[in-house]
Amino acid sequence: MRNIFKTVIVICMLCTFMLCNTIALANVENEKNFPVRITFDQPGALYHVREAGKAFIQLNEPYKKVIVELLDTDKKVLSRKSYTIKGDKNMAVHYPLKQKDLGYYTLKVIAESTLKSDTIEEGFGVIPNVTLTKKDWDSPFGICGHYARYDYKKWNIAAVQQKLGIAWVRDESNWKKVVEENLDSDPDLDYLDRHHICWLNLFGYINSFDGIQNDKGVWTWNKDVSILKSM
Repeated sequence: MRNIFKTVIVICMLCTFMLCNTIALANVENEKNFPVRITFDQPGALYHVREAGKAFIQLNEPYKKVIVELLDTDKKVLSRKSYTIKGDKNMAVHYPLKQKDLGYYTLKVIAESTLKSDTIEEGFGVIPNVTLTKKDWDSPFGICGHYARYDYKKWNIAAVQQKLGIAWVRDESNWKKVVEENLDSDPDLDYLDRHHICWLNLFGYINSFDGIQNDKGVWTWNKDVSILKSM
């Protein structure tokens, strides 16, 4: 029962985290020239309980001091640490992470110079240790991945899903690319295989011009079906 409860927590955290992370990514896209950046050393800024990690605070202007606050989901300040900056710009502060409690946390960074003060926030999640080490075909948990539509390698989506223990992806296969480029396999599905993720295939490619019409006027796509069966 405890394992089931932890898994449900993970799913709920995934939904919350992805929503918050989407908002954070949107803000970063709108503030590409913002002089302070926060990045994390784990995919998706996800950490297991008591897993040691780091947040990297990049400073692109000559600040004198950086204050880092750790906030909980209610924006309560859990800790506050001050760093004196010695140097001009392009400096970095390495902030250690090692939380003992599950939850979604926020790092609030206040960078101060002689003339101004800049503030930025980024969130990270602390989850149970449920990382996938092999394919879990019996897992009831999955997501609609849409891997073929997005730059999944850039965002390292499979690694995030793998660490969350989400075993399944429901997604379209890129059969059009496989057929037209005469590939041996779908590169998107190969990517999932390398990350121990199970996939529920959808037919996303129907080419009625190259299909075969039988004597009853019904179109069939035997070539596509044969590729799926062989995999």
